[in-house]
Amino acid sequence: MFLIDTYHINKGIKNFITVAKEMEKEGRRIRGLVIDSGDIHEIAVKARKALDEAGLNYAQVLAMSDLEEYKVEELVKKNTPIDVYGAATEVLNVTDAPKLEVVYKLSELNNGEERIPKMKLSTKKMSLPGRKQVFRVTENEKYQHDIIGLEDEDIPASQKMLTTFIKGGKLIQQLPTLNEINNYHHQHKQKFHSDLFKINEKVDYLVKISHKLENLVDETRTKILTTHA
Repeated sequence: MFLIDTYHINKGIKNFITVAKEMEKEGRRIRGLVIDSGDIHEIAVKARKALDEAGLNYAQVLAMSDLEEYKVEELVKKNTPIDVYGAATEVLNVTDAPKLEVVYKLSELNNGEERIPKMKLSTKKMSLPGRKQVFRVTENEKYQHDIIGLEDEDIPASQKMLTTFIKGGKLIQQLPTLNEINNYHHQHKQKFHSDLFKINEKVDYLVKISHKLENLVDETRTKILTTHA
């Protein structure tokens, strides 16, 4: 991939074509050109037209320039002839909310063989007691909603989402490879309703609490209030 000079765009495209033709004489093919500034749509249209006229229809057009989902969506709507979108700064940095607060809350105490559920009762900070599992419910080969339940529950038409990889400070099963992670992502993304991926519209994905967990919440709250009354 070669980055062309967008200050002299016509000259940049011309030089790219010259290099591509020289490579063809050596039995090689250039992969494509990169646009990283300026009017991305206008330059991409001009570049694609020039490449096709030069017989370089195999050469791709890659676009960068602080791209994020909104800019990419606009370019797609315009049918901009871009083969590859390169995103970096706007995707790797969370510019609108650059921090994440994570707090650990005690959910259970082990007293010998006895498990004692624990929870926090503070307003807007209430935590859920016990050892939990997340169950993803499927219907007609599509994910419908998630249920937060207890570890030993059996939820019909669901799969367990939490798996133990480290126990006692030791890795107990092999971590997936990058290819396995990539395949898992694509496979499961197809099972969500497409509306969830709309970037200009908020769409909720339902997460429920199981009846058993709700009962444990009530029981634990009652015990805590009784003990500290």
